[in-house]
Amino acid sequence: MPRKSQESWNPIRRTRLENHKTLEQFSHECKVHIQAVYLNEMGMYPTVLPAISRRLVEHYGRSPTEIEEEYQYYVVRKRLAFGVEHQPYDFGESDLSRNPVKSFRTTLGYNTAFGFATAIAVNPTLIRRVESCKVEDFPKHLVQALRDINLSARDVEELQLRHREYFYSGIGKVKSVRGSVS
Repeated sequence: MPRKSQESWNPIRRTRLENHKTLEQFSHECKVHIQAVYLNEMGMYPTVLPAISRRLVEHYGRSPTEIEEEYQYYVVRKRLAFGVEHQPYDFGESDLSRNPVKSFRTTLGYNTAFGFATAIAVNPTLIRRVESCKVEDFPKHLVQALRDINLSARDVEELQLRHREYFYSGIGKVKSVRGSVS
């Protein structure tokens, strides 16, 4: 499905464009960083940011409930489209020498955590924290996103189990320590 049509489902972007506002202008109006608006327009936050929602309500006559419902609908549609495009999923053999989440996203054609996060509508920090072994378990928003892209509950559990094995092996922590700049 074309990316542009997916973006038009987002109530933030749609309202901004209908009112002929650039990202810069709109972010200035909301008193948030331009990146915050961009990430919200891409569906990468669990909800519409309060400053953005307030601006849409107070100056563009939108209903807060309607904004949030449309936003959640956008996120779910984006994830469902991802699932349709990428199914069936194949995890391959378990391999402790490779990060399972990174392996999963690269087999789907996403070379960066940010690109994958954008595609499945989650905050890229979630993906980065999991891939760098900063968390033992998947954050609940990542679990929900994986379910929304039509990854079966069994496959989500399998991916999380592989992540835990990788986490406890210490390999990911060693790689991230070696890769860091002191």
